[in-house]
Amino acid sequence: MQQDNQYKPGMIFDGHFLLKKLIGKGSFGKVWLAFDQWTELEVAIKMYAKMDSQDSNEFIKEFKVAFNLNHTNLLHATYLGICKDEGNSCPYLVMPYCPQG
Repeated sequence: MQQDNQYKPGMIFDGHFLLKKLIGKGSFGKVWLAFDQWTELEVAIKMYAKMDSQDSNEFIKEFKVAFNLNHTNLLHATYLGICKDEGNSCPYLVMPYCPQG
């Protein structure tokens, strides 16, 4: 993943997500409000900190489990991606953007 200070509003992430605003951060990564230029939808992108191959495999396993969970109080991740940028990989999830959290 790029250094934290390299992601800024107005940048394009993974070729088609226009970063609009940082809306959250924690020990595992950051959440951005973004505009998906392909679908013309506002989305939330949860970008994870740099992971090794074992961490990436665990991340994919967890995504598969979470993908099939359905509950009115759970946000459903719609896409898992791994952005390869400048030789680094940044795993991320795309979810619907919910302005009220």
